[in-house]
Amino acid sequence: MIIWSMETELVAGLIIRGSRLLLVHNAKYAALRIEPPGGKVEVGESRESALVREVAEETGLRVVEQRLFGCFKTDTPEGLFPVYTYICQVADGEPQVREPEKTPGFGWYSIGELEELRSKGVLVPNMVAAFDELRELLRYL
Repeated sequence: MIIWSMETELVAGLIIRGSRLLLVHNAKYAALRIEPPGGKVEVGESRESALVREVAEETGLRVVEQRLFGCFKTDTPEGLFPVYTYICQVADGEPQVREPEKTPGFGWYSIGELEELRSKGVLVPNMVAAFDELRELLRYL
């Protein structure tokens, strides 16, 4: 089991194409979790650097952070953590599966599809917490 300190922060990138959000299929835990690409901020690393690194590791995309969307809590098997979520712009690449043992798939999801994932209980808690804001964000794209 991984034990993280109370200071552990996570980052996630909202990558939007048209009115669809890129989400990865996380199979690291016993149950499937659908979430934006992202991960742990390492010691000495800025949130923005962690975001760029994590998105590249999971999807192969090179992104530029545009702005902070918000900070939302998530509950994982390792504990409860804040997730700093950024709206990102793709600078280079097309998404691909880069860590098949952890994230064996991905998809582009509309707000209706996000609602379905939420109702099935597979959308991660931080995205459920941000759902109203996500709906507003995707509505205007």
